[in-house]
Amino acid sequence: MIDTDKYEGHTPVPWAIDVHKVGDKVSAIVIESNWTSHDNCVLAEVEVENEYANADAQLIADAPLLLAEVRRLREQNEMLLEELKNDDTGMKAIDSLLKAVEDRNEEVKRWKGNWTFLRDWLVKHINNEKTNLTARAFSEFFLQLMDGRDEVIE
Repeated sequence: MIDTDKYEGHTPVPWAIDVHKVGDKVSAIVIESNWTSHDNCVLAEVEVENEYANADAQLIADAPLLLAEVRRLREQNEMLLEELKNDDTGMKAIDSLLKAVEDRNEEVKRWKGNWTFLRDWLVKHINNEKTNLTARAFSEFFLQLMDGRDEVIE
């Protein structure tokens, strides 16, 4: 993490880019401030032969703005972290969701158990010679319906 305290006391904004030309040729790119005791104090000069000169000059000129943004974001981050520490709503919501899934899984297990019990009971009565024909026919019919519904409770 960058120690932003070391920038305390820098030249106040605005910092501006000034392109110096001799004829059509750029001779210098300078970053200046008019907040110093004398006008147009040169804060930095960028090598013009460098292909990155314009972007470098803009980065230097924006340095105070970037510093202010870093400080603002750090302050916002600290505030949000503090809010998260003091607010357990998110954790309560996650716990509620996990409990609901657990309850649903228990309900599915219970229904599977009931389904298995009913199927076993019907098979037992179909295969029991003492079961009358109507009950046997009903059991076979119901069992066929259940066999087509296995995927619903899987």
